[in-house]
Amino acid sequence: MELAGLCAVWSWSRRACGSLFLLVGGALFALLASALFLLPSMEPRRYLIFASGYLLSGLTWAWWIDDL
Repeated sequence: MELAGLCAVWSWSRRACGSLFLLVGGALFALLASALFLLPSMEPRRYLIFASGYLLSGLTWAWWIDDL
């Protein structure tokens, strides 16, 4: 779900696709977060924190290096 969401947002930003790609990417990220929070252990939440940092660093890199 995480990679599919990233690909959807990237496609929206780079290929000038419709806003449907952005909505699908956001929905996939929300689905991933809700699925991980439904699990009772702490490990999925740690993964979600790691994934959030990964996503933010990827977006920062895309805006800074690729001049998105």
